[in-house]
Amino acid sequence: MQQRQYFQHLSHRINSTTTSMLRHLAGVVILLFPVMVLALSAGRMAHASTPAGFLDMPDEYGKTIYRINADSPRQLYIIGIGHRSPETLAGPSSIVHTQMEIYRIGEWLHKNVDVNLLLPEGYFRNEEKSHEYGDTSVYHSTRLPSPRLDNDFLRQKLGSTTTFVNAEMLLMEYLRLPASQVEDRKIYNAVRTCLKSLNTAGRKSENVRPIAEELRSLQEKRTASILQKIPAVIEKEYHRGTIGNHSALFTIGLNHIEDIHTYIDSNHGYLNSASITEENNSGSRSRLNLLDSGYGITIILPRTLAADSDLLKMTRLDHLSLVSRIDSE
Repeated sequence: MQQRQYFQHLSHRINSTTTSMLRHLAGVVILLFPVMVLALSAGRMAHASTPAGFLDMPDEYGKTIYRINADSPRQLYIIGIGHRSPETLAGPSSIVHTQMEIYRIGEWLHKNVDVNLLLPEGYFRNEEKSHEYGDTSVYHSTRLPSPRLDNDFLRQKLGSTTTFVNAEMLLMEYLRLPASQVEDRKIYNAVRTCLKSLNTAGRKSENVRPIAEELRSLQEKRTASILQKIPAVIEKEYHRGTIGNHSALFTIGLNHIEDIHTYIDSNHGYLNSASITEENNSGSRSRLNLLDSGYGITIILPRTLAADSDLLKMTRLDHLSLVSRIDSE
């Protein structure tokens, strides 16, 4: 009887102590709950603002609008650019700022992620001449790299009204970035011919429409052909000892970026476009070599272009004004 009373008394004390502890713990949880919520929210916000594979480039240079396979040792960085006319040296009023940003992006990629190969649109090697670059051999200077170019120097060089100079030329000359050709000569010349025809066609829609449709088709084939050739070009330069890794910077007009995004997103592009001047040429399609070779792909817009909402709409890039895919697969 005494033993049973003892255990009943002990059980009552344990229950009282447990209840007191639970009440105290509940009070602590209630007090800490707002702090826990804030901490979790801050964690989510930090993760959202720095996703996997985030390219930590200064905002004043440009904006990353697309990235895939960020962890791959093989990387292609694509910059959408605006053009000056080599004949008239003319361009939009913002072209100098845009060209300065392109140079800074290339400089940053060279110094921070070891990009040492330049693949410029409209570039042809050595004795061949390009509409945009002229005799490119003069840009392979043998002198030591210059110190970091200040903005005043860049503005003076890129704003010249007597000599055609663009950001790629300065990257080749002052950072000694080697350049390699990814253009197909036949497609490039066909596009130029089509552009000249469009300029002389007048304003009548019946004259302009078929030329514009042909130009659109040629530009799609040209873009796909370049993308298909890039892995082999990088591999060739790597085995030649020109570069020490499988990464490159590819610059191309903003009008091509939507097609590039489409090819990457669907993993398809034109495989064979060498016979475009022949009749009944059919653009056969094949898987994109870049992705099959395991390349990571980053698309960057210079800050001035990324901030131009009208231009983004005109080039159908407004839906890519925010990063549409950042992937570290």
